[in-house]
Amino acid sequence: MTRMSIDVSKELHQMIKIHAMFDHKTIRDFVVSAIEGAINKKHKTREVNAETRKVLLESEAGIGLTRYNNMDEFFKEIGC
Repeated sequence: MTRMSIDVSKELHQMIKIHAMFDHKTIRDFVVSAIEGAINKKHKTREVNAETRKVLLESEAGIGLTRYNNMDEFFKEIGC
C-alpha cells in the first residue's frame, strides 16, 4: 500500500469528517470510496450483450463484411 498526502481546506476536511461519520466509515475509507466511485463513474466499462459480442468477433474475423470500392458504392447500396 502507498501513502498519499493532500492538503484540503478546513471546510472540506469538516465535510469529509461529517460524511464519513454518517456513512459509518473512517475518513480514509470514505475518501478511498469516493475516489474509486469517481474513477468508476468516469471510466465505466460497458458490458455488451451476447449478440453484439458475436457480431464484433465475426467482424474482427472478417465474417459477414461487405467491401466497397468507394463511398458512392456504399451509399448506393444502403439507398441514399
